[in-house]
Amino acid sequence: MRIPLIASAAALAAGSVCAHSDLPREDWCHAGRIAYVADFKLGAKQIAASCTGNDTGTKLRRGGAERAGVAPNHCGQFDPPYNTARVAAGGHCGLFGLPSPDVDFGTTAAIVTGPESYLAPEHHEIYRIEAGVWGMCAICLPPGE
Repeated sequence: MRIPLIASAAALAAGSVCAHSDLPREDWCHAGRIAYVADFKLGAKQIAASCTGNDTGTKLRRGGAERAGVAPNHCGQFDPPYNTARVAAGGHCGLFGLPSPDVDFGTTAAIVTGPESYLAPEHHEIYRIEAGVWGMCAICLPPGE
């Protein structure tokens, strides 16, 4: 497990400068432990395809986004670039999810670490899909696993 992941997840759970978190809920994984799954780096085409593509990979990412709790509201021209990137990252990480009867165990979260425009307090105004998005995927596991 990566130490920065724990610190990032804890900071996100505690609240952030931009007033909302990439975690599915404020109390996400409170009864379990957060573990690193994989790094991700999505380019503009992958982000845009999270709403517009109909290929198998895009459909899987949409399902992952729904499982990760970041399904788009409109998934189209009305979604701002920030939300589209958030959905794409969550969908990508959702592919690593595991089936579990528990609400949190097996669910995933995208911990976005860049670009700066995505992380900035004014991200809704300045982030552009062309910048891409990157970070790491986390999964909630039961305490003993």
